[in-house]
Amino acid sequence: MNDHRKAGPAEVGNPARLIASPAARLWLYGVVGAGLAVLLIYGVITEDQLPRWLDLAAAILAPGALTVAAANVPARGNA
Repeated sequence: MNDHRKAGPAEVGNPARLIASPAARLWLYGVVGAGLAVLLIYGVITEDQLPRWLDLAAAILAPGALTVAAANVPARGNA
């Protein structure tokens, strides 16, 4: 076992991981993008609003990616 890394983000009880699987997050990005395209086609949102909705989706899903990055960086003094 690698003693130079702290415990990974997939541990039970870690509140930073709302969506534990990277594959699930990737799937969710696709669903959000396709869903917003459908809303645009049917006129529910406008072309001007689309980037704002995409930014909102990215802001909601990004903490999972940041948690993965933070978990895989050695702590100070362990480098």
